[in-house]
Amino acid sequence: MADNEPTNALERHVELMRSVQGALMDACVLVDIESRVVAFNRSFFMLFPRRQARNLEGSVFGDVLELRWNGGLLNPIRACIDRGGAVRFDEIEGHGPDGRQFHFIVSAAPVRQDGAPMGAWLMLRDVTDEVQMQSKYQNMLQDETRSRAELAHELAQRTEELSRAQTELNELQSEVVEYAKGLRLPGNGRLMMAPAADDKAQG
Repeated sequence: MADNEPTNALERHVELMRSVQGALMDACVLVDIESRVVAFNRSFFMLFPRRQARNLEGSVFGDVLELRWNGGLLNPIRACIDRGGAVRFDEIEGHGPDGRQFHFIVSAAPVRQDGAPMGAWLMLRDVTDEVQMQSKYQNMLQDETRSRAELAHELAQRTEELSRAQTELNELQSEVVEYAKGLRLPGNGRLMMAPAADDKAQG
């Protein structure tokens, strides 16, 4: 065995990470069985402020990036080791120590040596921008639906007011017609006029 040849599965995967990291667009990180960060690519590095990113190696993964799924904490490392194979989780919220929030699709697969787990690969696809755009779109649809409902309610009120006004107008017209009928003489159909004051005096 050459002096520089990796001695265990985890070291071999570190070498693999170094050889392919330029082709990996998603954030990738390799952890040991105790969830300590062993290696990572630049996309994972870029998730963190530079000062924190410089100290990633050796940190416990859950201390540098908290993952939440369905309202609870998610440990994809333990999940893939317990399952004995690859796992995937969609719609994962990520929370960094600096308060930054992300949305990920998370995949994890165990690293084994002689059948025993030595650690795990994690791949995190950052879909934060897509989720935010979708959220804005949903908000726009909700606002439009709410505006349409408010407009429909206003139109219904206006229609009811117009209907009521038309009914009142019809009643008023009927009263005017009836009143006019009461002022007519049966013989000549002329309106009855009250006598003037001079006429009363002459009489």
